[in-house]
Amino acid sequence: MQQSSAGRSLNEAKFNNLCSHYKDSSEIHFATIKQRDTLFYLLLAILSLFIVHSAYTDFFNKVVSELFKKNTYTELNEKVDLISTFLWLFVFGVSAKYFQTAGIIEKQYGYLHALEEQLEKFYRNTVIFTREGKFYLNKYPVLSKWMWFLYTIAFPLMILMCICFKAYTEISVVKLAGATIYINMVFGILVFITTVIYMFSLHFKK
Repeated sequence: MQQSSAGRSLNEAKFNNLCSHYKDSSEIHFATIKQRDTLFYLLLAILSLFIVHSAYTDFFNKVVSELFKKNTYTELNEKVDLISTFLWLFVFGVSAKYFQTAGIIEKQYGYLHALEEQLEKFYRNTVIFTREGKFYLNKYPVLSKWMWFLYTIAFPLMILMCICFKAYTEISVVKLAGATIYINMVFGILVFITTVIYMFSLHFKK
């Protein structure tokens, strides 16, 4: 009788610990998703400026130069090429952080699913504690696959196309010269490599 009582107490303690840890892990997970979404929208905005600058370089530089002069009473003149360098820098910085955060989320999903499997042992034949795992995947299979495609394939490919288009315009159309073009291409290569590594890490897991 005492052994049975001790066993129940041990199971209750294990269940309570798992619940508490699952709750904390879920809160961290949702906070990371919120951060990922913020970075996603910020990156979309920067890429939009990126494309506009590529397609309408002179117009974009003129607008930025006038705004800069209006607020600082200083003219950019020959330093106007720095605008493209700052855009490359922003794309690299935000995209690197975005991919890092997205990678963390993928790992968190795996960990939450493992926790849900442990908790499910206490509620067999139910959907309790399967919110992030089987319940969501079974309830919304098409939506979950579509969102996964957008985040892990479509969006990274869009980034690659944007930086390739930008690099092409700066080399062949605008024909930037001097150190500026080399600095820009270094950022471009870094973004390209980071994006490709991110995609391979998701789609070619061991």
